[in-house]
Amino acid sequence: MSAPLLDDFNFSLLGEEKIGEQLCWKIRSTPINREKEDEYGFQYRISWVSKSEYINLRSENYDFEGRLHKVVKITGYVMLDKKNEAYLVTEMQIENKLNGRNSTMIMQKYEYNPNVPDRYFTVSFLENF
Repeated sequence: MSAPLLDDFNFSLLGEEKIGEQLCWKIRSTPINREKEDEYGFQYRISWVSKSEYINLRSENYDFEGRLHKVVKITGYVMLDKKNEAYLVTEMQIENKLNGRNSTMIMQKYEYNPNVPDRYFTVSFLENF
């Protein structure tokens, strides 16, 4: 689960809308080419990004025929790092509009910047798993 690269998309501002009480930018992102469409699995995405906290509160992915495929809703988040104003999503719901399936991810425990030894991030350490 890594964030997509911004350079892989073209963006256009569609306006502003509220999600709950939060005013959001409504943004369309389109992969820059067919290869990126295949990599990400959608033709375009509409996102609602909170203007106050810069969190993507809702996303709608549209398939290659322009049909709404998946809806992702962020239903919980916490301030992870006040100094850098970084947030952590703690709850999200994903609904597949084509087959009716849905999932909920809930993060109940997290620790910011734990004291993890540097050796954990070496190739030799990771190869032992």
